[in-house]
Amino acid sequence: MAREWVDGIEYDGNCAIKAKPDIVNAVLREGTVTIGEAAFVGCARLEEIDLPNSVQEIGCNAFAGCTSLKVIELPDSVKEIGCGAFAFCSCLVEIKLSNGIAEIKTGTFAGCVSLQMIWLPDSIKKIGPGAFAGCTDLLDMWLPESVEVIGDSAFAGCSSLHLIDLRDSIDVIEKFVFKGCSHLKFIKIPSSVNEIGYYAFEDCTSLTSVVIPNSVEVIGDFTFARCSSLASVVIPDSIDVIGYGAFCGCTSLASIVLPDGVMEIGNVAFSACSSLEMLVIPDSVKYLGVEVFSGCTNLKTVKLPAGLEISDSVFKDCPNLKIER
Repeated sequence: MAREWVDGIEYDGNCAIKAKPDIVNAVLREGTVTIGEAAFVGCARLEEIDLPNSVQEIGCNAFAGCTSLKVIELPDSVKEIGCGAFAFCSCLVEIKLSNGIAEIKTGTFAGCVSLQMIWLPDSIKKIGPGAFAGCTDLLDMWLPESVEVIGDSAFAGCSSLHLIDLRDSIDVIEKFVFKGCSHLKFIKIPSSVNEIGYYAFEDCTSLTSVVIPNSVEVIGDFTFARCSSLASVVIPDSIDVIGYGAFCGCTSLASIVLPDGVMEIGNVAFSACSSLEMLVIPDSVKYLGVEVFSGCTNLKTVKLPAGLEISDSVFKDCPNLKIER
């Protein structure tokens, strides 16, 4: 079948492959099955899209950079949305995804800075890396029970996000996933989680408390770094390693109980925790990294295991400290 133009859209059979750059209202013809890769990319004047019930697939970057597009509702016929499909649609406020979509792929809505509401169907199993990264107006996110995987950086930089409900179907919190979510005040980590990736909650400056379940064994590098409002952390007995910089810059953290199972505390793990006053290092600890508690200026008392050897830098710039063994 020969290519043809209809109402400002070029078709190759049942696939919409290209749109005129000045298109404002896109009405796809009946029988369209696929919207091709980058078909509407950069159509800065596009305000409305009317998709027929025949559409099954939206290609990668199909509507990327459509900066005037505000609302879109996908018909239930859509089963796949490609990576970056709506990336940098800076005026997009609301979107309703269709039932049957199993995955939100890499960067699908990245940089949609006006996006406030999105409805996820019960069919969603995976939210890909960077899927909502930089959605600075996104306020809350309800995840259906079906979600099993949230990719790295999925919500990084969502600076207005204050509520997200993680489901028991999730077993890994990936790296960078909530980095820079500066309005996130509380997070419940489900008991199904066995791993928290590095930088996962870095710069969540409104986060006030965290309860880590017994299923987790390692707190990764810089996981809670610079969570400056974090005042309460419950670390379970299952933890054996606290990674590099895990709590560095948590300036509101006044006390912390380290469980008996901890064996290793990485470099600068609690550096610049300037409200920390007292600490007991359990006998299980075999290694304290470089400058672990450096800059803890209010630290007054630390009890160390009798045989634990430490370097001079572990308590660097702790002027009020008294060490007990």
